[in-house]
Amino acid sequence: MGDGEVFDCVDENKQPAFDHPLLKNHKIRSRPTSSPLRASNGTFSSSSSATQSPKMVNLRRVKCPEGTVPIRRTSKEDLIRIKAFMESSELVSPIVHPNDDYEVKEPPGRHIAAYHSLPATEPDQHLEFHGIQAMMTVENPSVGPTQRSVSLVWLESGPNDSRNALQAGWMVSPQVFGDNKTHISVLWVSSTSGCYNIQCTGFVQKHRDYYVGQVIEHTSQYDGAQYAMGAYIHQDAGTGDWWFTIYGGKMNADIGYWPREVVPHLGAGADLMVWGGLVYNHPHETSPPMGNGHFPDGNPKTVAVMYDMHYLDGNYASAVPVIWSDFGRRQDNDNCYTITRNDFDETYRYNIFFGGPGGNCD
Repeated sequence: MGDGEVFDCVDENKQPAFDHPLLKNHKIRSRPTSSPLRASNGTFSSSSSATQSPKMVNLRRVKCPEGTVPIRRTSKEDLIRIKAFMESSELVSPIVHPNDDYEVKEPPGRHIAAYHSLPATEPDQHLEFHGIQAMMTVENPSVGPTQRSVSLVWLESGPNDSRNALQAGWMVSPQVFGDNKTHISVLWVSSTSGCYNIQCTGFVQKHRDYYVGQVIEHTSQYDGAQYAMGAYIHQDAGTGDWWFTIYGGKMNADIGYWPREVVPHLGAGADLMVWGGLVYNHPHETSPPMGNGHFPDGNPKTVAVMYDMHYLDGNYASAVPVIWSDFGRRQDNDNCYTITRNDFDETYRYNIFFGGPGGNCD
């Protein structure tokens, strides 16, 4: 590919996902059996909005033959980096304990700026979410060799000591990808395993043209051209599987899915949903930029933006975060990263601005 990516078109029934012991007899899905109401395509009709809203990213189509799917090729160097990464990194730690105080301490080396649903306040209260989505500006922050910077939507559920989690969005990570480019990225974590993209078995790649780990060629410029993509994680009401969809403009691509077997604590839906940014570094080392590396200043062209935010409630109905007091804000070090939520407007609908330069944050 022109962006330097190397991939192989692999028989969809022989892709790495099916090496997972729980998926030996799994029958691959063609598409979601249920069609939850999607949000807008990220572009709006009014003349003022059309000139202000970001441009949609234009991903390169790889066009694998029917019956095959694109799988990003893994080199020996990739395996060495990934092994070091997995040995030194805590993949996910909950930001909310559903039956406890939601202000929990970040694990060493992780920093967050995000809005999230609040935990249940009554013993018999049951929280249930079946999807989360947002348009997000695509940035390319400068990170070090062992650092990561992520913009994501996030769902999780399960006991406090064995949470299952799904994340999707974009990430810059030399250790994961071997370069400093911005990539489409997903993460899944179960009680016993988990990984980014297809570094381990579990995520089923389904789309023939776009794939997890793919480079996003166009990224936003400070006070210049802005580019965005939509990330959508949603549960299939018919099968219980969780799909990852990229959307925006003319693109509406179901990239693939996590079978319900690999994230059993999410079988009945999630009890937590999150929109925002995460960064990672080795503990007590300098932390990388989040978003585009700038604090929110009220200008959507100079900060990372997540907009047109929606979620699927317990009835699989599309909803929006109308009442911000129903959601918590998490920013563990406001000297390094901050987040602001904004009033509804015609261009960005319900939206948040987030990010910061990082630095000495631990």
